[in-house]
Amino acid sequence: NTAAIKHVEALLDKITSKSTTFERNCVIREWKSKEMDEETARQIVGSLYERAVRNHDLCQFYAYLCAGKVRHYSFFKYEAKGFLSELLRLTLRMFDEEPNCLETRDTREKSRRLCNIALV
Repeated sequence: NTAAIKHVEALLDKITSKSTTFERNCVIREWKSKEMDEETARQIVGSLYERAVRNHDLCQFYAYLCAGKVRHYSFFKYEAKGFLSELLRLTLRMFDEEPNCLETRDTREKSRRLCNIALV
């Protein structure tokens, strides 16, 4: 579903371009309110995973998205939890292998905690 992947790419670009948490939350809230079918949900989770692999600098966003938003989101209706767990494990591995992948130690620790919470 190319449209779903393009939608996710645009969404992630939009979120990462926002400068405040409030602005990022507004974008995520808008996205969460959309209904989607199973195939679209799977495509989006797959796209998130691929993008996480390619762009280590986005790991804080993935940790935040997975822990704070996607955990309660409709992806879980579609048995996509395995993808998300893999994504979170990948993110945690990034923290260990690339300590400079996030700007500050505080940010890194906060993101690590979010990942661990979401994996429970």
